[in-house]
Amino acid sequence: MSMDPYTTHIKSIKDKLHDVVLSCTSFADNAYADYIKSVKKYPVAFIRLKSDKINDIGPAETHHLTTFVIQVENRSGYDEAALDLILGYAGEIVDAIEANRTLGSTHVSNAEITEVDYTLRNDREAVFHYAHITVVTSSLRNV
Repeated sequence: MSMDPYTTHIKSIKDKLHDVVLSCTSFADNAYADYIKSVKKYPVAFIRLKSDKINDIGPAETHHLTTFVIQVENRSGYDEAALDLILGYAGEIVDAIEANRTLGSTHVSNAEITEVDYTLRNDREAVFHYAHITVVTSSLRNV
């Protein structure tokens, strides 16, 4: 089954963002964009498409503001070192995106971090720290 132009456009941006996350040393083989798999090692990053705002800018071109959330997850403790770890993992991804604002794509004119939100969850077996990195990409698509 071939993909329509819209699907191809969004998937190409997602794939480029995934490549940038995989280029980070901490996530070289532990970042996922198409599915959630059972986690066997930490840290891990999951990329999720959140929204796509579309504006027509001419008879054959559209402008997209596509939002992704990258969830970084780490299993650790309650101490300051655990906070330092999640901050470092999030920072590694933020720095990689800021160093390559086009994500290596000919369609993306800018990728911007708009928010990084931190949470933690206490499980009976461990403490999980999360960073949710919101990335908004600006791109053009010919229709």
